Amino acid sequence: MGMGYKENAAKRALRMTGQDVRPAVHFLVEEQAWKILRKQENIQRQAEILYSSILCH
Repeated sequence: MGMGYKENAAKRALRMTGQDVRPAVHFLVEEQAWKILRKQENIQRQAEILYSSILCH
């Protein structure tokens, strides 16, 4: 059953957890959550830069 992760990511997670599926899935979920958080932070930073550049002109 697919869980929406790329095969390479799933294989890497399994290698990192000694082929233990439960911690591998946990790793993938945590990794995805961190990626989403970083993306949101980058968007916020870009918005702040844009806003400040508009105010300065």
